Amino acid sequence: MFLCPSDDPYAVERSATNNVICFIDPRGGITGTQVSQFAASGGIPGLTNYVPNAGTLGRFPVPFPSAILNYYAFHEGVFVPNEQFAITAITDGTSNTLLFGEYLGNTSNGQRSHSMSWMGASGFPMNYTFNSAPTQMHFSPNSAHSGIANFVMADGSVRAITKNFATPTTTAIILAKGEPRWAAFQAAAGKADGDAEVLE
Repeated sequence: MFLCPSDDPYAVERSATNNVICFIDPRGGITGTQVSQFAASGGIPGLTNYVPNAGTLGRFPVPFPSAILNYYAFHEGVFVPNEQFAITAITDGTSNTLLFGEYLGNTSNGQRSHSMSWMGASGFPMNYTFNSAPTQMHFSPNSAHSGIANFVMADGSVRAITKNFATPTTTAIILAKGEPRWAAFQAAAGKADGDAEVLE
């Protein structure tokens, strides 16, 4: 089910404790179900290492009386709940817009604790970029590759993106684009934001 050769999401079945199958909640965030519950019902669902791009935080209606909420709204990605888009809606250009990205899940005490369900991999927010904190990794795209994660662009090309940048910690940094590589990544996550930053 769309697995990366560098990773084994099914290792979650062999974890001793705290093993969870993740689903993307259309209302926002990540939810999960214990592997033991699936095992009692006949087995776990198919797993995946790839998630579709929802933009920075998914869908926000506009306009908002808030600069940061408007930022999120204008950085909406290709995959948001209950919406269909023609390719012409990607006005930033298909070669500049993320379609799918790698997902690693999480580990705990050296064991796999979270993996993504293939059927539950709907639009994934790109805000928490390459987070490596033990309790946060399953909220972000990531990979088992050294230094890079692979992303499919909307034109079908594949781009290896370096993981040497962090999520901004304040609204002011976001709006001022004080983390330039993160800002460029969000420009690529949005399908029609008009941002000039180019993702390297």
